[in-house]
Amino acid sequence: MKAGIDLHSNAEFIRIKEDWQRTAEQPNKTRPIVTVCVAQSLDGCITVKKNRQTQLSGSKSNFLTHLLRSWNDAILVGANTVSIDNPRLTVRAFDAPQPQRVLLDSKLRISLDSHLLTDSHEKPWVFSSKNFDSRKKASLEACGSRVFPTRCHNGYLRLDDCLQKLYSLGVRHLMVELEFNKKMQN
Repeated sequence: MKAGIDLHSNAEFIRIKEDWQRTAEQPNKTRPIVTVCVAQSLDGCITVKKNRQTQLSGSKSNFLTHLLRSWNDAILVGANTVSIDNPRLTVRAFDAPQPQRVLLDSKLRISLDSHLLTDSHEKPWVFSSKNFDSRKKASLEACGSRVFPTRCHNGYLRLDDCLQKLYSLGVRHLMVELEFNKKMQN
């Protein structure tokens, strides 16, 4: 039992996990099942100050985040989340398979000192625009990352392209840890 949650005797967790596994078996799929994870305060905020890391979750919600991570093949964040939070995107609450870490970084601005590149886990798959800095791409690949040039629309990566590529790489369940900025909250 971790954080007051017993996963082995809780019937609801067992049912959810079984349903979760069945969804990947559906025919004619070309994209993974996507789960979005967002922490927010009671008043609907996700940070105290823009571009500052804010701890909003307690031990139970952190444990559930790690549980969801363990159920997914991959976990995706954007470049801004890596820049602000420097996350590890790993399962640490208990022993479980680690999801593939995925980064949407259209300009390849990830710091080579980030946890995603310096820890001992599998290095991230990075989706970038096709107009990337070839030296930065080479540096990322030298660290063990894979960089996938992706089509853009109005300056944003085409998510349909990213999802189809992830599916072709074996990702059937994708968790997105989302960060809102002020524009998205309005």
